[in-house]
Amino acid sequence: THYRFTGWNTAANGSGTSYADGATYDFTASITLYAQWSQITHTITASAGSNGSISPSGSVIVNDGDTKSFTISPSTGYQVETVTVDGVSQGAITSYTFTNVQADHTIAASFKATPLATYLVTFDGNNSTSGSMAQQSGSSSAALTANTFVRTHYRFTGWNTAANGSGTSYADGATY
Repeated sequence: THYRFTGWNTAANGSGTSYADGATYDFTASITLYAQWSQITHTITASAGSNGSISPSGSVIVNDGDTKSFTISPSTGYQVETVTVDGVSQGAITSYTFTNVQADHTIAASFKATPLATYLVTFDGNNSTSGSMAQQSGSSSAALTANTFVRTHYRFTGWNTAANGSGTSYADGATY
């Protein structure tokens, strides 16, 4: 199990004369032949996109039947977007373990900016929407813009932390 037959040899450690399996030889005297085996290995190709890393990375050799774990680490200001194993997304995970490896595999990680802040937009108690503002270029600030919010018969006048306008006000388009 987990080994491949590679041929015959006159020495148990493989240092003697080698004979190919299935070949025909004319022996003039009795000899002892030893079966030679090599460990079956597989390659797991591990890669990471920009703004993070995977460890170990590159072409990782794993013995047949073994287990191999990988750690996915985003850079500061970023988070794991998705980890793909053999072309199938595993979600935003920070580690993955291959068990009982029997074939070659791939693992790839991608990263995205960590949301700087979350928001909830409420129009007079109606028509709410929510989302996040991505951190841009490693900055710790983000511009508040309302260009994606439209309400018929109303004009956008700015941002406020209280629904009734009594909280902290923020100008549209300003960076905070």
